[in-house]
Amino acid sequence: MIISAIVSVISVIFLYSTFAGFNRSYSASNSTDGFIITKQSLIPNDEKHLNTIKWFSNRSEIKSFNCTEVIPLNSNNIKNEKTNLDDKLSLVSFDSYLIKQPRKTNLVYNLKDEPFTVPNGCIAIPQYLLMSTQIKIGDKLYLTTQLGNTYTFTVSDIFKDSSIYMYRRFILSDSDYDYIAAESPIKYNNYECLQSDFADISVFFKLQNDYQKATEENNLEKIQTHYILVDFEGSKLITSIVGILTGGIAFFLMLTIFMTLKFTLRSIIKKEERELGTLKAIGVESLSFKWLFAAKFIAFSFISGIIGIFAGIPLSRILLNQLMINIITPAKTTSIILAVITGIITTALIIYYIFISLRRINKISIMNAIHGENRGEHFNKLPGISLNKCKHISSSLFLAISDLLGQFKHYIFLILSYVFGFAIILLVFQIKDTVLSWDFLHNNQCIGQIDFYIDLPDETMQKYLQKTNYSLKGVNQQLNKELAANDIPAFIETLEMCDAYLVRTENGEEKEYLAGIIFGDYNPNHFYYKKGSVPPTLKNEAAINYIMAKQFGIKLGDTVSVKYTSLNDDHLTTQSVTKDFIITAFTDLCSNAVVFTLNPQVDDIAPFTISTTQNNTSRILSCIIDAPEAEKPYYFEKIEKLYGKENVQSTDEYLYNIFLKDNESIFVALRNIISFIVIFILILNTALYEKIFIDEEACEIALLKSTGFSLKDIKLWHFFRIAILIVSAFVLGSIITLTAGNAFCELMIQKLMYASGFHLKINPLVDYAILPIVIFALISATLLILLNTIKSINIWRIKDE
Repeated sequence: MIISAIVSVISVIFLYSTFAGFNRSYSASNSTDGFIITKQSLIPNDEKHLNTIKWFSNRSEIKSFNCTEVIPLNSNNIKNEKTNLDDKLSLVSFDSYLIKQPRKTNLVYNLKDEPFTVPNGCIAIPQYLLMSTQIKIGDKLYLTTQLGNTYTFTVSDIFKDSSIYMYRRFILSDSDYDYIAAESPIKYNNYECLQSDFADISVFFKLQNDYQKATEENNLEKIQTHYILVDFEGSKLITSIVGILTGGIAFFLMLTIFMTLKFTLRSIIKKEERELGTLKAIGVESLSFKWLFAAKFIAFSFISGIIGIFAGIPLSRILLNQLMINIITPAKTTSIILAVITGIITTALIIYYIFISLRRINKISIMNAIHGENRGEHFNKLPGISLNKCKHISSSLFLAISDLLGQFKHYIFLILSYVFGFAIILLVFQIKDTVLSWDFLHNNQCIGQIDFYIDLPDETMQKYLQKTNYSLKGVNQQLNKELAANDIPAFIETLEMCDAYLVRTENGEEKEYLAGIIFGDYNPNHFYYKKGSVPPTLKNEAAINYIMAKQFGIKLGDTVSVKYTSLNDDHLTTQSVTKDFIITAFTDLCSNAVVFTLNPQVDDIAPFTISTTQNNTSRILSCIIDAPEAEKPYYFEKIEKLYGKENVQSTDEYLYNIFLKDNESIFVALRNIISFIVIFILILNTALYEKIFIDEEACEIALLKSTGFSLKDIKLWHFFRIAILIVSAFVLGSIITLTAGNAFCELMIQKLMYASGFHLKINPLVDYAILPIVIFALISATLLILLNTIKSINIWRIKDE
């Protein structure tokens, strides 16, 4: 009962945090949803800055805004113990900035969900880094300024950055920040905007487009980059997946616990029916001995509820901080209210089960006091099954099978707890293997085949950029030429992006919907398409992301109108054009806006004028070694010799650097914590049920002993019975995971990422061999310990019959 109450409280707090966590975190942090970062003039509060402030103040779509100063960090600015943390801190894939302590908007809280102040000589780092690094409070970080001076700071706090996951913030004290700022010629202004419609991406894109157009006309600060809150990106996506998954698991754990409670109470009444029958025999009123029986368990239920409240709250906060990144846990008052309500409900359910079970007392007669319910009829004869016809199986296995088939209802709750438990464990294992895989990146994130990746040093990259007009596409084309010149059959494909609009006529009125276009130097066959699709091979053909196509009722073969910015013949000026495209394919790219993938023959599209970590002007699609698999290691070595082994990454290294290093630890923690909790509950259930079975079957055990059955045979009877239940439940749990579990994940991905086609990835060796063997071994070890109590059951127990 106590464990049930504790797990119930933890589960309810998890459910609340899952569905209310983001909104509550946004409110507590006074979050903004749009960020436009501009280059700061050397003269503070100059005319451009004042004009920019005025421009934002006059925008009707902005509810409020706050301007803060930030100092950009590059990949070599921060070191730990004089070791470059470029890879660990992900400063290449995420923009990073030094800031002062936030005081108005986008506030931060430490891991105890308390406000904090950074002392002089110290630095605060975001929680998300904690998942991928070993940096702890008290560690030293070495910060190099833009002028080349290095200063040492002590990590004083690790904070939850609930508002911002698109870039990293490192917080200094005001005086330390001012000191570093004096050695930082390049500083930015961050205009943190709160839109009237929170996180409306179409409104924000119009805002930043209007700002770019007004920059020259109104003498505004030049925009450097911009960010917008999007559900399906970064730590917010990972936290959402973990949160919803954990909430669903919590719900099933509660079901399992309540089923176990019901069985336990029924078994306890059955165990004490002789005492109850005796009270009835001596004339005690029915109502009196009902209350006499119930009082003990009602007291236990209240004690369990109280312990559940006091133990569940701190345990839930520990688990939330381990699994829910950047989510502010419920306030203590809220947690107490939730815990009290859960405790009351749990206690009420226990009492309800008690009174439901008390109905059985009315059926208890004086004969039960004399004989008990078991009168030698435990081993029922099953039609068509007899031991003399099943000589190929042992008597212990026969008893176990006949027992399960003859009294199946007796084991239904244990079977369900096993089925739910195994399904949950398989789900968390398969979720990790699916999300952290190449298939997920290829299907949903527009990542192609990566046989190698050339990661040029900053200085070398700058030289390549200078030769190619600062174009990543140009750099990759230059690398392709060098690879070909060295007889290496390898090439790099580049995709570029731009914003556009889907133009539709609805009710006689022309409407425009925010969209994006993918184009560039690639083979369209290297994208992932849904079944029935044909890659776009002509200039007037396009692919579209499936979920948004479904939302707009667009089908394969339909013609759509797309408005985008087109380059003129001089490739310097642009104009807005609207063209028709035939939809030939569906993709599963994650986006809450329509995204068209075009054939490379379309070469008049102007890319984003401002590149951000969310909207890259261009990025790598594929790095392919065009050779048989057996020859790829040879050519990979040639690429390493050409560009340096330290600058060339393998497939696994590239996957780790762009995705795993930031997210793997979260899913590993989820898998380990959930698996531990579920296995612990399964072991407790097994121990509880087996203890009840031994007590109920004491007479049968004594009878078997008297008829010559060895202690080993009797133990094997009980062992085989549980083993059959475990194996059967694992098979059913696997089926549920592949069907209902996959459907749940598919729905979750659709709601969070606007993508479809999610299929759980199975690792046969781990999922269907190692995992069940380990679980079976742990449960068996517990079972074998309990079965030792059978030694104390002697022949005198037969007298009860």
